[in-house]
Amino acid sequence: MVDSLDRHAPPLHRFAAWGALLAVASVCGCGRSDHQPLAVYSVRGELFVDGKPAEHAAIAFHPVNRTEWASATSRGVVDREGRFTLTTYAVNDGAPEGEYVVTVYWPDRPLNPAGEGDNLPTDRLGRRFASAAQSRLRARLGRQAATLARVDLNDKDVVDGDPHYFVEQAP
Repeated sequence: MVDSLDRHAPPLHRFAAWGALLAVASVCGCGRSDHQPLAVYSVRGELFVDGKPAEHAAIAFHPVNRTEWASATSRGVVDREGRFTLTTYAVNDGAPEGEYVVTVYWPDRPLNPAGEGDNLPTDRLGRRFASAAQSRLRARLGRQAATLARVDLNDKDVVDGDPHYFVEQAP
């Protein structure tokens, strides 16, 4: 009985084998053996708009030098107090040393987890900082834990002129 059912079932074992092969290839990096995650250091900061916390804003630090295999984008979400902590490989682990383009997307309403509706929430910042190609926000991170100085995105020096750097706060 089981044998007759197996003959009529789709070949799911083929899909499972391909999935396993793709997973192994993505982890192994197609034959290179020197793949090690970069060391990360705790990074915390504050993000405000017009002097108010940018609650629920998604912030991402995109490495300028993407030649490293392990150069992953570090991300965080701003809490109700305006604070964020970056995550690269594990929750709140921080970010590797390096120079970054920083992007920010601040939705005007929560994302719908059920995926209902066709429209994504509108970016309250008008997409001025949403793409790495156009954002004027930058960061330089060293080989130590960093607490970044508060950034208010509607400060004139952030919106106009030269790139604005998230800088380490003095201890």
